[in-house]
Amino acid sequence: MSLTEYLKRKEAEGQEKHMPSIDVKECGTCGELSVTIQVSKEVIHPSTVEHAIKTIILYGANKAGKLEQLTIFQLGDQNTVPRIRTSIKKGQYVKLIATAYCNLHGIWENTVELK
Repeated sequence: MSLTEYLKRKEAEGQEKHMPSIDVKECGTCGELSVTIQVSKEVIHPSTVEHAIKTIILYGANKAGKLEQLTIFQLGDQNTVPRIRTSIKKGQYVKLIATAYCNLHGIWENTVELK
């Protein structure tokens, strides 16, 4: 099986607790985009040793179609909020892809197109 067969998307059961949301805001003068990824924006995801979001990864697809890993965040087992913030240079990517790994329910993916 390939990795794509394991990825869960918006239509999967349990998405309200696992789907990574991607919020992009432009810095007016700095030439950067502020990117916030939050898992379970609507419904709070548990954060225990037995059930937690362990990893959030952000990828960028450039105009040539090349996918680059931009950031990887390892989260603790307990008392963590699965939310990260980072900045990227404006105009470098046409698409951002975020994945979130839940130790019980697998890998969840979301995508946002950039202008």
